[in-house]
Parts: sequence; structure tokens; C-alpha cells
Amino acid sequence: MVGAIIGDLAAWTWEHDKNLFFKKLVMPEAIPSHLCEDMLLTANLLMRQKDMDYETYSRHFKSANQTATILRAIAIGWLYDTEQETRSAYQKYSLSDDKEDWYAGAFMCLLIFALRHGSSKKEAASVEHIAPFKDMIDDWKNKDSILGTLMRAWEAFRSSFDFGSALHNAMLLSGDHHVNAIFVGALADAMYGCGWYFVKSKYGDGCALNCYKYVPKEIMQLHRDKRTFFPKNCAAANVEKHQWHDVPNPYKDKIITPELYRRILKAFQPCFDYRFGFYLDDGFVYVYRSGWVLQRFHLVNQGDGTYRITTLQSSECVSESDNPIKEALYAVEYRWDLVSEEKNSCKNTCNLPNRLAFFGISRHRIGIDGNGVTTLVTFMGCPYKCKYCLNERCHAPVFEEDGTTPRNGILLLSPQELYDKVKIDNIYFQATKGGICFGGGEPLLHSDFIKEFREICGNKWKITVETALACSWADINLLAPIVDHWIVDIKDMNPNIKAQYTGMPENSLVSLNLLKGNGITQNVTVKVPHIPEYNTDKDVAKSIEQIRGLGFKDIVECQYIKFNGNNKK
Repeated sequence: MVGAIIGDLAAWTWEHDKNLFFKKLVMPEAIPSHLCEDMLLTANLLMRQKDMDYETYSRHFKSANQTATILRAIAIGWLYDTEQETRSAYQKYSLSDDKEDWYAGAFMCLLIFALRHGSSKKEAASVEHIAPFKDMIDDWKNKDSILGTLMRAWEAFRSSFDFGSALHNAMLLSGDHHVNAIFVGALADAMYGCGWYFVKSKYGDGCALNCYKYVPKEIMQLHRDKRTFFPKNCAAANVEKHQWHDVPNPYKDKIITPELYRRILKAFQPCFDYRFGFYLDDGFVYVYRSGWVLQRFHLVNQGDGTYRITTLQSSECVSESDNPIKEALYAVEYRWDLVSEEKNSCKNTCNLPNRLAFFGISRHRIGIDGNGVTTLVTFMGCPYKCKYCLNERCHAPVFEEDGTTPRNGILLLSPQELYDKVKIDNIYFQATKGGICFGGGEPLLHSDFIKEFREICGNKWKITVETALACSWADINLLAPIVDHWIVDIKDMNPNIKAQYTGMPENSLVSLNLLKGNGITQNVTVKVPHIPEYNTDKDVAKSIEQIRGLGFKDIVECQYIKFNGNNKK
């Protein structure tokens, strides 16, 4: 619906200044025509009551002209949650007595529904009413009728690569510029979105659209809530064509759960800390960073509710050392609470607020996880894929195939629920100056949770975190004032060794400097491991020397145990 309104404004701009149309798409002084009134009225009525009786609904409309039928169909295509509901609603609320008019509206309604749910252009064109839409295009696109207008609008959209190019194509169509732009804009918005508009360089500098004053806030909210994927234009990625080539796919066996699949498609607005993101465009999921398209892949349904990543390709913008898909997956899998507009979304999979997944709570630990008697609490999830990981379970799926039932042994707890479980040992904690040690997995991925837990338990318990610092600077800054003791496993100070062992190209020097910058050196234990086949005694000695140079004094050497598959050597 938003795209239809912008299309109407763009047509006004085209009629008044074609050069400015190509540069800005919409002039600041552009005003909408009356054409979108029926669409907005339909949306307004049915948002209030989706099953409104026909008589009450029909009394609000003055006429049933052909264009109005299509516009009502656009609104209906956005309002309902299932295809069957959408079909039924159109049957009830189309208000058309003309056969061709009614067919055109039915197609538009189903096209909008399919596109806003992530269908490719090819998939959407297969929607059926009296026949598959694609089979009727050639027979009708040259006819001077409402169905012909819709077919030409589809062709203009089909040959586009973003919202702006679709409206450029619309202006070249015969007939009424406003009608064409409204139809094309509605189709393009359903697939690409229209939050941002970036033109190709040959058209000028481009701009962010600034015309939402004509869009009711209720429509804008509906537009955000009813879309199941993050649209291309909102990614603020460049629209230039790229050369694609197949690359090895290290994620072919990664289980994409229903929840992770939803997050990948929904995605997020990039920010300073999480500049990598996803968007869906015509069947491919694209990975981008800071305006550049880097990789793309398909998500294939396995028939059991889970998905797999296939057909991984890179653009010419990716160097051999880059791993954009890893960065983007990390954000949606482990930092969804920060990158998403969905409040507490990563914590409420079971529809309960602030719940996170844990694979263990171990009581009465002495001299292992800090001072006194401690309880070790282990989070699910870690961005590292360490070759000799002792807690591989942290990488296992949290839920059964239904995406909602926790797997055996996994606890979903809020900070308050965790406190209620561990407070049984309060007397031991206070008597021995012990408390809670958060491990995992990577506990610093859940800094908000730990902070909230501290607020509940107060300062009577010591809080320790056992971490590899596989987190953002924001997580360290948040926890610096409230964590009593840090146990840091740096793997190795050599970034190349660390990357080979963990699969993540992170620099331990940077992470330790973040601790130092927060004034944290005295209450930190730094573990420096000997890692068979990855570092040498000389490497360990170099790491210790670097760590001491930063001001850390409590340094512990340890020996990792090599694994061969699932068997210890």
C-alpha cells in the first residue's frame, strides 16, 4: 500500500519534472491524487474488523469502478494472514460486478499476498484464479482493458531490480501514469519494500524518500508487521549488477531451525556494530555490508520444518579473507535482541518474556570457577567452532523440529526464574564469598540477561564470567561494572592461529584492550592454552609475554585435549 501511494506521488513528479523524477523519484511538493482513497478506506475498515459484514462495508464506497477494485485488492492482499483468508476476503469485499474487473482484482490480491511472503517473481506469477497468472500475460498485455493494464504493470515490475527501477519502467507504459505507477508501485513494494530509494549512478545521486506524510501511521505499522522478510530497498545496499561465482559452502550441514529461518528473512537495519545483514530478492537471500552486496544463497526446506543453505555464491566484492555470511549469521543467531526491532524476540520463543536457553546448572563447585562455592550456569550458543570444544552441546539446536519445544535437558529461563533456581545455595555463596559463574557457550552474548540477573540478586553474590570474549565491545562495556571476576580463555594471541582453531578471525589483543580500557586487569584470570596441532610452546610464550605487557598478572597455562571425532585421544 505504501508503494502504491509513492507511485501516485512519483507520477505527479513525472508529469511536472521528468529530470527530477529520475533524480529524486518524488518531489517534495508532490501531492497524491484521489485514486488511492478506496485502498486506504478498505484498509481502514478491515483493520478494525476483518470479518465486517458486507452491508456495513459496502455503504462506505461510492462506486465500483475498475481501478478502485484493484486498489481494494491491494489492501486485502496485505491484511490477511493466510492465502485462504485472503481469497475469501476478496470474494466478500471486492464490490465488483464486472467479470474482467473482478478477475484483475483477484490476481492483484494474490500477487501482493505471494510477494509480501517472500515468493520470487516466478513463483508469484504462478498464482491461480481462473488460470495461472503467467499463462494469461501474453494474451492480455496488449489489450486496452483493466486486465491488460495489470499485465503491463506486472511486466514493468518483472523487469525491475528495485523499487525505483520499477517506477522508471512504469512511466514508459501507455495509459494513465498514475494508475500505472500505483499498480507497479504496489507490486514492487510487496517484494522490494520502499523504505529507502537508491538509484543507479546513471540516474543521479539518489535520495531517501521523504513522502510518508501522506501515509497513515496505521498503514506504516501494518506494512512493517505483515511483511515476513526484510526487503531489498531497506538494506540500503547498492543496486549495481554483480558478477557471481560459486564458492565452497561450509554451512551446507548447518541446521536452520524455523526460528532461525524466520530471523534470517526478517533481518534488521544495519548499525555500527552489526553492519552485515540479509535481504530477500527473487528467491535468493543476499548478504550485504555497508551498502555492498557480498554473497547470496538459497534456503531449501528439508521437509521436516528445517532448512539448509545451498548454492552459496560470492560477488566480485568479496576477498578470500572475507566471510560475510558468518558475520550475518552471527548477528541473527546470537544478537537478535540487539539488532531486531522485535523486543525480547530472541528470548521469547516460547511466548514468555526474557527467556534464554541453558544446557546446564552445576551446583557446589569449589575452587574451579572463582572464589568459594559457585554454581556454574551454561548458556547455549557460541560464535566459535573450536576444534576441541568441550561443550559441543552449546551448538546443538535448542528446539525440537516444531521450533517451540525445548530439546531434552535444555532449560528456558528468565533472569528471575534462574535466580529462583540457584538461590537455594544462598547461604553457601555468602559464607564462602562465592556465587554464580556464567559460562557456556559464550556468556557475553547475553550481557543484558546477566545485567538483569545482577539487579535481582544484588551485590551479595560474586558474579564470574568464563568467556572467550567472542562478543562486541558493547557487551564488555555493559558488564564491566557488575562482574566481579573474569576468566578469559584467549586461545592464542596470534590472530592466524586463533582463526584456524576457532573459525573466527578475531584478535585477542583487541578484546583484552577492551577490558584494560574499562580498568579491568586485577580481577582477570587469563588462560593461555597449549593447543595440539595449532600452537607451539613458543607461541604460548609469546602470548604470555604480550598479555603481561598489557598489565594482566594472573595468567594460567593450560593444556587442551585433542579430539578425534567424538573420541578423546
